[in-house]
Amino acid sequence: MADDKKYEVEPSGENIRTIFDYHGDISSFIDWAEEKSMTVKKLEDEYQDVLDSVKVYSAGKVKFVAAEHGDYYRVLLIRTSKDDTTVDDYLKLGKFVQINHGKKEFTIRDKQTKIIAKGEIYDSAKYEEELMPDSNYKFYHDKKLVATMFLDFYNSEMTDVNPTIEDFEVENESYKEIIVRGIEERVEQQGFEKIWLTNYIGYPPETDFWRKMEYEFDIDEGYKEFW
Repeated sequence: MADDKKYEVEPSGENIRTIFDYHGDISSFIDWAEEKSMTVKKLEDEYQDVLDSVKVYSAGKVKFVAAEHGDYYRVLLIRTSKDDTTVDDYLKLGKFVQINHGKKEFTIRDKQTKIIAKGEIYDSAKYEEELMPDSNYKFYHDKKLVATMFLDFYNSEMTDVNPTIEDFEVENESYKEIIVRGIEERVEQQGFEKIWLTNYIGYPPETDFWRKMEYEFDIDEGYKEFW
């Protein structure tokens, strides 16, 4: 098409979702799309850090952008509108994780403390030509900002596509555990099976906070698997 950009999936906002298919591949997705009489266009060098990517057209516009990501643990990413039901037949084929873009607010509680988490999941394709979404969180106690967190969905050190805590700043250590527990519960509920901790935010000795939180360490990256 002469002007591909005008047919793009909406780049960001409340109406976009990213689907993580941990068992699929780009070839199977192409086969499915073509069986549905959709047009598939292979992409070259349009998005960063992907192995292979396609745009899928139907009725004159882009329905999906899909790409394989990761070296050792490959994951198929599908970006589409939340209200587009075309992909529903594909989702019936397996287990998927879906991330809805846009602003989110939720509550984290323990017996004595209530934390309000305000976050935004945004599409890096709009700014950096990356399909992987990112998220920023701010945490409030009694309307006072007590912590911030940057949560990526890709660990570049371990080349693994899973939620990754890239930065975590807490004003009061007493809030640290409840916030981490709350984020762990949220990503587990979304369907992820693991969360990573990068080496940028400080590490052991073995008796430190992250060991207490049951994180294991692989070389210099921490992780916790959900069972």
